[in-house]
Amino acid sequence: MKEVRVEQNADKRFKLLHQAEAILMEDLPFMPYYFLSSNYLPSPEIEGIVYYNHKSPVFKWAKKN
Repeated sequence: MKEVRVEQNADKRFKLLHQAEAILMEDLPFMPYYFLSSNYLPSPEIEGIVYYNHKSPVFKWAKKN
C-alpha cells in the first residue's frame, strides 16, 4: 500500500491495488454487512439531472420540459 500512495502512473497503481485486493481476499475473507444505497424518483418532466456515485443528485443543469 505504501507503493500505491506514491505511484503516479494510474495503470501501475491500479495493478498494485488489484494485487492488494487479491491478497486480502485470500488471507482475510469477509463479507460486507452494510451496502450504501440511494433511491431517487425523478419526475419525467425534468431532464438533465446528474447522478454521481455516493453523492446527492446535481440539479445545476436540470430543466423542466
